[in-house]
Amino acid sequence: MLLLPIKKSYSIHVKGSPVKVGWGKSTPVSSLQRNQYEEMAPSRNIFIGSIDVTTSEDELRNFFIQFGPIERVKILPHKQCAFILYTHLAGSFVIL
Repeated sequence: MLLLPIKKSYSIHVKGSPVKVGWGKSTPVSSLQRNQYEEMAPSRNIFIGSIDVTTSEDELRNFFIQFGPIERVKILPHKQCAFILYTHLAGSFVIL
């Protein structure tokens, strides 16, 4: 698997509009995963900012599933952001 250089955030397009993508707050992972990625301080959780208020959880899930299996999608419409929690750390690495 090709790992892209880690960036704090950058823009991609969801529903034709640019959104910001960055690391979300860390979620507990197994000790094996933690040891593998400890130096980079990654998270399975990614932050999606500047989303359209009409964006649904299903739309985000359908778009971001291409990067890996998703455990949970949480939208905060009043803040125009969302959090995607990937099942595996690799999902967040692919997009970031």
